[in-house]
Amino acid sequence: MDAPTHKVRFKHLLILCAVQLLLGIFYLGSVPRIYMDEAWDASIGYELAQTGVLRHPFIHNFGGMDVYFVQPRVLLPIVCAGVFKFTGYSIIFSRLPSVLMGVLAVIALYHIAEKFFGSRQSFFITLALIVNIWFWINSRRCRPEIYYAAMALLFLWLVISYFRQVRALMAFLAGITAALASLSHPNGFIIVAAISISWIIWKERPHLYKFVIWSLAGFVLTILPYVIYVFWASGQPNVSFLEQNQMGLLYNSVISREIVRWRSFFQLPFGIPIALVMFAGWLAAWWKSTAEDKFAATIVTVYILILPLFSVNQFPDYLVAVIPFFGILVVRLVYRLHEFTCFDNSKKLYWTIKSAIILIYIISSLPPIMLLLYKQHGADFNRVIDEVAKVVGPKKRVYADPVFWVGHDRYIYGPYLIRYDYRTYFRINTAFKDRLQWAYSQSFDYVIRTSWDYGRPPQGFRKIPNKMPDLNNNDFSGFLCKRFGTKVYEFYNEQYGPVEIYKLNW
Repeated sequence: MDAPTHKVRFKHLLILCAVQLLLGIFYLGSVPRIYMDEAWDASIGYELAQTGVLRHPFIHNFGGMDVYFVQPRVLLPIVCAGVFKFTGYSIIFSRLPSVLMGVLAVIALYHIAEKFFGSRQSFFITLALIVNIWFWINSRRCRPEIYYAAMALLFLWLVISYFRQVRALMAFLAGITAALASLSHPNGFIIVAAISISWIIWKERPHLYKFVIWSLAGFVLTILPYVIYVFWASGQPNVSFLEQNQMGLLYNSVISREIVRWRSFFQLPFGIPIALVMFAGWLAAWWKSTAEDKFAATIVTVYILILPLFSVNQFPDYLVAVIPFFGILVVRLVYRLHEFTCFDNSKKLYWTIKSAIILIYIISSLPPIMLLLYKQHGADFNRVIDEVAKVVGPKKRVYADPVFWVGHDRYIYGPYLIRYDYRTYFRINTAFKDRLQWAYSQSFDYVIRTSWDYGRPPQGFRKIPNKMPDLNNNDFSGFLCKRFGTKVYEFYNEQYGPVEIYKLNW
């Protein structure tokens, strides 16, 4: 393993951070297309910046999050609130902290891989992370995945530093970063647990008791204010920690949920080659390898085994936390390929397989990124907001999918009715009569309809629907428009499809 000089390390980090920033900032306001979740998370930060209260500004009847938001997802709103306090809300400024979290993840992974495998391999391992399509997308979204991925890598960097130097400060800081990962999202705690379990299995453990004491102190000190807040907020009327975290959905269709997650992650059948490469890297980590190889493979294994037990949806983005370790496994496979006896008598086969692995990883990464930038660089949702705002006016109340909160300063948005129960995930379960009474009480003036459902326009390379669905009673917005609405305006945006605006005549 090569011993890098400070000059080499600085040069590598400078190049890697520059690439991450360049890929991260280019067309940041439009690529990828914004959808409901970004407005959902950013609005909490905006509300905190404006009122000083951690609550959701437009979601009612969801465990009381319009009173106090108590999900363990507070790091992003707090960071965004700090930004919005000075800049106000915009899509770009809501995403900028994610870009910076991506840079932090790059720096942390480089130091981790350097300590394990040397500077040359650490450079390519980190580069493999930067160009991964899922890492790239999530480091450009106002979503918590990149936050807990970055905090988990920082945690591991501090763990390595502690066990090499046995400094209490490193253990204390590791506990703080573990808490920050856990406060980013419940998955943050899972990836920290996976790292910790894997370290105990495969790595050195001198003075482990000292590490546990100091890291636990840092963890408790950091997470205690949140715990106190949750107990206090849960005592307020209509606020339910269990309902906000959808606890009743944990074990609903676990197997089918994971099938959907992995199918989406690899974009099957197109992603079969990269899926095989990643699986081969994982398998190779168990064959005549170092403890560091097995350590990375174990993290991946533990995380994907625990995740289904605590995840209530099938988001492929939740796998972003293990992409750095998949990157380690793939790059290590390339470097260790000569160790496998099947290539002893055939250099041509060896170079063919090695080239194929590199080519598959590159093709599955860079071309999709470049193509998305090319095809969606004009996907500025503010253009949709401009069309809506010029019709409805600044003092009118609008009912629309949550992504339209982005235009909250151009009209009065929401609230948005979303009632979930343990049987129907994110479906409105109140009677139509009750929903109508609620809508009437809110005095909505307009309803905005789109051709896509649940505030999520097609992501990736999927085509935008070119026509509106028929009005029907199964969709609450459609029902309002069909019974009380008059269509006053319609337009087509090439990146977000057809949009209709209905004026309600109560």
